[in-house]
Amino acid sequence: MFFWSLQILVEPLVYLMCFYLVYLFVKNRDLSFKWKLLGIFLYSPIVLLLSFQYNLQGVNLADCTAIEGFIAQYFTYIIESIFILSIVVFTAFEVKKISNVSRRKEIIIFGLGILLFLIAFSSGNIIGSFTENWTLAQAGLIGMPVFIGFLAYLIVRFHTFNIKLIATQALVFALGFLVIAILFIRKIENVRIVVIFTLLFVIALGYALVKSVKKEIQQKEELEKLSTYLAEANKKLKTFDILKSKFLSLASHQLRNPISAIISCTSMFLDGSFGKIDDTQKNMLSQMYDRAKGMNDDVEKYLTIAKVDQGGLQYNLEKLDLGDFAKNITEQQKLAVEKRKLSISFGTDGQSSYFVSGDKVQLKQVFQNLIDNAMKFTKEGWIKVKLSKVEGGKK
Repeated sequence: MFFWSLQILVEPLVYLMCFYLVYLFVKNRDLSFKWKLLGIFLYSPIVLLLSFQYNLQGVNLADCTAIEGFIAQYFTYIIESIFILSIVVFTAFEVKKISNVSRRKEIIIFGLGILLFLIAFSSGNIIGSFTENWTLAQAGLIGMPVFIGFLAYLIVRFHTFNIKLIATQALVFALGFLVIAILFIRKIENVRIVVIFTLLFVIALGYALVKSVKKEIQQKEELEKLSTYLAEANKKLKTFDILKSKFLSLASHQLRNPISAIISCTSMFLDGSFGKIDDTQKNMLSQMYDRAKGMNDDVEKYLTIAKVDQGGLQYNLEKLDLGDFAKNITEQQKLAVEKRKLSISFGTDGQSSYFVSGDKVQLKQVFQNLIDNAMKFTKEGWIKVKLSKVEGGKK
């Protein structure tokens, strides 16, 4: 009678723990306290009424079967059905929220394995309770190997569980169990048998631990080598950054300044500031001007890109009249535009001033790029640079 009561006590607990296991597997976090209270609330009538006739009314001594009451014959199956239905609804609801196809398959397979196990387990109990044929009810035990098969597939296909860690823990547990078993053996012959099994477990466990420690040492040594290599690479990278900074400084002062002087001088010769020049001289100076201007543009582009890569591009914001600024840039580009047999002009919408806060270097690059693009895509005709304000002061 006592052991029948324990069986009825444990049976619904299996379903409760299965739901808890599914929640942990799907959510990867513990169940909230209120849901735990709900599970305990559903399970509590079985515990509270365990010793009453509502659970077991007696035992039939003729065939050693229990005479079940309402709790054992009906209520436990209602609770078990609730947990099975909860697993189905919870799994289906969570699968819909997961976008990862592999993770969805993993959860579906795990949930299906749990459900097949519980349904088979329930069918065996229901058959035994209502037909009194407990031999036929043994068919429900097939649910456990089916569930183990699903777990094996998850381990092989999705690497769901760390099987090496689980195996090591099982070996340690078995070793401890065998050592404790020696304390309860009276005959020396039986002690030898247990010692043999214990020795085999020690050998297996020792091999696994030695292999694991060896692998860990190898990984640590490889990590140390990689750390050393990374430290050396960082030193070389810092040296390279220093050289790169020196090159940028050299390019800024030693390359840009002479090129700017060449552009300025050739521009003055070409516009007649130093007197009239013949066509041959004009042709040579024009080529010199174009080459110098191209070199200056390339240097500016390379310096800007390098500064952006290094995160060192800084804006020197200052208040300036964008109208006068754009007009000067247009005048500087006039010679290059006329060489393409085009004309260029500058105009405004008549507003008194166009004061903005900006970086002269970057704004100059913007206007030069706009004019260069206009020259590139205009085969004949004219180019007009116009500055205007829109309503609200925004451009």
